Amino acid sequence: RPENIELGADGDLPATVTLVELIGAEKYVFLDTPAGPLISRQSADLAVRIDDRVTCRLDPRKVRFFSEPDGLALPSLHARVAA
Repeated sequence: RPENIELGADGDLPATVTLVELIGAEKYVFLDTPAGPLISRQSADLAVRIDDRVTCRLDPRKVRFFSEPDGLALPSLHARVAA
């Protein structure tokens, strides 16, 4: 989910901003990463522009993967470890 992708210096996934959409008190930041495209929801106060290089932090407990052929959600790795 876009709200689970943090932008900041402590991130470990490099990204380039490809689009910024301001929607009220929030902005959606579209990112190109080595893992593929991502969208991050941020406060409208965040200073970011197209072509900025940023880093992303993903909480592994909140990451969800989907099957490419059919789009079905795959079981969470966190759920497997916790079980």
